[in-house]
Amino acid sequence: MRYSKPPLNIPDQLQQLRDRGLLVRSGDLALNALELIRYYRLSAYWLFFEEPPAPGETRSHRFKPGSSFEQVIELYNRDRLIRLLVIDAIERIEIAARSAWVQETSMKHGPHCYLDPLLFRSDFNHGEQLEQLRSQLQQSNETFVIHYRQTYSEPELPPIWAMTELISLGTLRAWIAATELDSKTKVARSLGMPSAQVLNAVLHSLNLLRAC
Repeated sequence: MRYSKPPLNIPDQLQQLRDRGLLVRSGDLALNALELIRYYRLSAYWLFFEEPPAPGETRSHRFKPGSSFEQVIELYNRDRLIRLLVIDAIERIEIAARSAWVQETSMKHGPHCYLDPLLFRSDFNHGEQLEQLRSQLQQSNETFVIHYRQTYSEPELPPIWAMTELISLGTLRAWIAATELDSKTKVARSLGMPSAQVLNAVLHSLNLLRAC
């Protein structure tokens, strides 16, 4: 089936919601929300206020009696607040994990320890990971990256405490997981976790949660 729905301007979007039974106490608020948030994004929230679909339908596109646009916005704002709190919590744990891993490995093996493949599990794709770092460095305009390029000729890549600022949480988890057991166990315990396995599971879950 070919998609054939035409776009609607914002006043018509609001009128369509009214025609489907949604109460709108403040037209100005509704128009502003549709302009800033968009109809499509908000539709995920007013789904909870729709009548159940009839057999063979996916959505009824009719609102339950008493449902209002203000209720939809309240649900959206609550969800947004929860997302912000979760992102803040993830960031705190991520920064702590980066700091603990950098401190443990650099003090034990030096500032460029991550360049040595012998310090990581044999099944870790060390060469591929370094190539990704080189690519990120070439594309980066971060002040610390420019300073390193202009000041030092070798090693080619910056020390571990600078390198970790360039990688994602998922990549950080992979590097930590590939680290020798004693070191990653110390990292886990410094974060209040009982083992390296728990740390790996937590970072994996947080990475998935952030992507949601």
